[in-house]
Amino acid sequence: MGYAEKRGRGRAAYWRGRYKLPESTTQHRLYGTVRNPDGTPKRFTSKTEAKREADAEETRDAEARRKAAEEQAERTAGRIMFAAWVQEWVNGQDLDDDTIDTYRSIIENHFIGDDHLAGPSGEKYLDEISRRNIADWETAQHAVYAPKTVLNRRNLLSEILADAADDPSVALGVNPAQRRRGRGRKAVPVPAPELDEDEDEDDEDDEEAGAVITSPLGAILIGERCSLLSGRDDEFVAVILDFYCGLRWGELVGLECRYAQPGRIRVRWQLRERNGRWYRKLPKFGKRRDIDTPMFLDRLIAGHVGRTGPQPCACHGRTYVFCGLGQARGARRPVSIADVARAAGVSQGTASTALNHPERVAAATREKIASAIGETGWTREARASGRSPHWYRSGFGQWVWVPAVSGWYPQRSPMPRRTVPVASAPWPGVPLRGKGNAARSDACWVPLAEGMTPHGSRHSHKSLMAELRTPEVLSHERLGHKMEGIAGVYSHPTRPMRDELMAALTVCWEQSLDARLVLCPDSPVPVLDRLLKERAAVTRQ
Repeated sequence: MGYAEKRGRGRAAYWRGRYKLPESTTQHRLYGTVRNPDGTPKRFTSKTEAKREADAEETRDAEARRKAAEEQAERTAGRIMFAAWVQEWVNGQDLDDDTIDTYRSIIENHFIGDDHLAGPSGEKYLDEISRRNIADWETAQHAVYAPKTVLNRRNLLSEILADAADDPSVALGVNPAQRRRGRGRKAVPVPAPELDEDEDEDDEDDEEAGAVITSPLGAILIGERCSLLSGRDDEFVAVILDFYCGLRWGELVGLECRYAQPGRIRVRWQLRERNGRWYRKLPKFGKRRDIDTPMFLDRLIAGHVGRTGPQPCACHGRTYVFCGLGQARGARRPVSIADVARAAGVSQGTASTALNHPERVAAATREKIASAIGETGWTREARASGRSPHWYRSGFGQWVWVPAVSGWYPQRSPMPRRTVPVASAPWPGVPLRGKGNAARSDACWVPLAEGMTPHGSRHSHKSLMAELRTPEVLSHERLGHKMEGIAGVYSHPTRPMRDELMAALTVCWEQSLDARLVLCPDSPVPVLDRLLKERAAVTRQ
């Protein structure tokens, strides 16, 4: 209700019409004033007239606010904020825990926190995201991250927006992230390299990028280096087993002794590590299978188990063919970054980014993580005690696999990327450790298959079977894939198929040992040294 306010004294006195605004509170009183068309306060000669105009102005203001609210409600009917939708989307996915954690990390660090997608304050609606916004976001991503990383994130964004476009309760007509056929750049722009005088711009050796694979001899050399880096035979046996069976990483780590049987490897379970804990799960797609093994591989595995005498692990109480390397993250482990992430209610990737690249994380999120660090007592210097029961993918990849295939230790702050310092004798060179190892080395390793990942052994196994003309139905069975189409219904592996493949793999193994003997008849890896001497004795007969 309006009221009249007297201003001035005597003949100069006048009245103003005043009314309380809806946003007024008891702590902060806000009032409106009846004004002239030019915006100046309107003066009234009588108190009654000022009160009447104030009541009328208050009514007009309330009506205008009501209409504005109705128009806003009509505009936002069925609309949803981008940040709210992606959180709702990921919460509704029925996926593996590792996949969900990866998605959450990408969403929190690269979708919600980006001005192009979510807006400066995270209040952009889904239907306000345009193709130009996504193109600008993608350009900014390419400036920092690898092309494949950006492609994976864009595909995830496209999937999220496609589900929003298909949802009738969301007002999003089209998916702005969908690539229109025949439009846009076909490759990520990169600076043209300077060519030497003897280089041809159309180099025939420049093949299309793909998964890096290796040969049977390459598998022996990689396994030998892995064992030299770890200081034991386990890694050599694992690399050879993986190359000739095409196991996934979790299947290799989770291979129990009871499933390593003469003539076959029974893939029944896999081990997956998440946030410092191990989980025993079914193989991918639930595809349990038996993989035929040649006799040389049976002897190699049996000899390994006999030498190492595996013991049941503390996490599952089961006995595995391979055990981990380095310190455990077990019962007496210190507080980990995963514990900090759980306490802060964010993904592990977000917590790690906040510590290493705080400028990439929103201030509110950094405050939550800082508070969680104080609550949990996390420190960078904390170390786990005891021996690791299983390989950790990251540790194995960084300090065993990558140096073996590339000859370089990866960059890890504060240490830069650097060559593996080795002593040239005995061949192929033994990695030197300790202070001043680089100064004491007299050689370094050349790359064997730079860029190859442990999963590349699975690709290598498939490629080797293709070279050996293995029937596709048997190839699919060994890899745990389902063969599509009519061939998958009526084709079945037969015993002659299996025997022929085992014989061919045995020939590949013997030829690779012969090639390794040509390079050097000895090896500093005990298990390989015995194999080479046995093969040399056979060839001399």
